[in-house]
Formats: sequence, structure tokens, C-alpha cells
Amino acid sequence: RLSVPTSAIETLLEEVEKEGLVLVERAPDQTKRVYLRAMYVVVSELASLIVRISAAGHAGAIGPEDVKDASRWAGVDLTKEQESAVIVGLSRGISVITGGPGTGKTTLVKVLVRAAKERGAHYALASPTGRAAKRLGEATEAEAKTLHRLLEYNPAEGRFLRDASNPLEGDGVVV
Repeated sequence: RLSVPTSAIETLLEEVEKEGLVLVERAPDQTKRVYLRAMYVVVSELASLIVRISAAGHAGAIGPEDVKDASRWAGVDLTKEQESAVIVGLSRGISVITGGPGTGKTTLVKVLVRAAKERGAHYALASPTGRAAKRLGEATEAEAKTLHRLLEYNPAEGRFLRDASNPLEGDGVVV
């Protein structure tokens, strides 16, 4: 516990809220959620973007046979859940693959990338680190880059050259 009186915290919170540094959300039960204003704006914009991308979907239908062809190439047998994940991954605007070590995420991505390639689609592959990008590239037998390299980070300017006004080429991105 803090050894600071609640009244002192409330006073300070009111001051930083007036200065516009934080945004305070008051819930019906009178609890308060405090956010750094800049982070709240960024996260809200990101959430809106994800909703728009997800709602937009992706052109082209893919079926179980397409997935089976790609999984044969990869030399793996996918579970029904993994087959469904590949179909969803190629037909929705955005999807998230999660799971612990050894649950088949890399295998699923390998089949997804192959199925996309068989349909004439190009997916850029990226990972946060060089080691992870190398592993992703080896697993998918496709070029994978670090996120910084994919988004063409320019250290002299301190910014990425790829953004909304200069988007990546291709049909999708796997991170």
C-alpha cells in the first residue's frame, strides 16, 4: 500500500487531468480508470483500424481442399481446427493465431502462406527480431524480415517509410 493520503492522490489526479496529460474514465460504480492521454488516443485509433480491417474481409474464397493441397505440400496433417484457422486467416481482413509452444502455430502459418501462394496471393512475413524472422523464413520457405526492415525504418529520420500513405505491396502480412 502507498503511504500517501487518498486526498493527495485525488488532488494530483485532478491537476494532471486539467493539464490534459491524462484521461479519466469514470465507471458507473464510481471507480476511475486513468490513461495517459497520448496512449489512449493511439490505442483507440488502433482498435478502430482493427475493426475496419476485420469488417472489410478479404477477397476470394478458400475451401478445405485448398488447405489440404497446401498441407500435403508442407508434409503435415492439420487438425480440423487448424484447417479452419487457415481458411479464416485467408478470408478475413485480420486474424490472430495464439497458442503455447508446440501447439502448431508455425505449421499453421506454413500452410497458410503456401495456400495463399497457390492462389496467387503474396504475403509479407515479419517478426520482431532477426532470430524470429530467420525461423519464420526457414519454416515457411519464404522470405521473412524484421518488422523494422519490412516497414523500412529510416534511423536518420526516426520514422518508418512504410505507413498509411506509403503502404506495403501485396495481399497480406503475417507477423
